[in-house]
Amino acid sequence: MAPEVARGDKYGVEVDIWSLGCVMIELCTGEPPLYYLEPSHVIVQLKNQKEAPFIPVKTDRVVSPLMIPFMELCFLPSKINRASADHLLIHPFLSQVCEPKDLQELLSLLSMG
Repeated sequence: MAPEVARGDKYGVEVDIWSLGCVMIELCTGEPPLYYLEPSHVIVQLKNQKEAPFIPVKTDRVVSPLMIPFMELCFLPSKINRASADHLLIHPFLSQVCEPKDLQELLSLLSMG
């Protein structure tokens, strides 16, 4: 849940970018973000979020050195400063794997599904 949702503020597609970061944490660690906190404590922490949260990466996993900076862009607490999908598509973490147009094509196919 993005901080703006936890605070009850108006929100838009920026929450999807936050969610992408959450999914990436779970894929890397096998646990959702802040899994060790009671749900009510998670809400309080998110409401008061002032900086990108700590991104746990298990030491037994090999991850790209570009992944953490990519995820930090997903977790900027201010929705105004949080990366857009267009910005993330050109980030080296993704652009080194494939061209942005290929990712956009894949995403359009998935959204039709």
